Amino acid sequence: MMTEEITPWLAKLSAGDPRAAQVIWDRYFERLVRYARRKLDGLPRRVQDEEDVALSAMHSFCRGMRAGRFERVEHGDDLWKLRVTIAARKAFAQRRRGFAEKRGAGRRRQPS
Repeated sequence: MMTEEITPWLAKLSAGDPRAAQVIWDRYFERLVRYARRKLDGLPRRVQDEEDVALSAMHSFCRGMRAGRFERVEHGDDLWKLRVTIAARKAFAQRRRGFAEKRGAGRRRQPS
């Protein structure tokens, strides 16, 4: 993967450089969408889909980097592992909400 290429952008992102966020976005967003799609498999996508999960994960990651919460993210491998963890948690939360009893406990409804 592009580990060496992404490493300098992590420090720039921590410093608040918006270009760094764009570079990281360009490299990882589609891959994160595919990951989120697998995590949401079988869940109706009426309220939130895999792109929403990936967007939310990207936003949380960038906000956390700027706030200094992810000090151990030093290279691309760390970055991907952290992104996957964030996306998995967001997908799990979405699945939990989607299967909540007040939402029909996972039963499919008629399209709106």
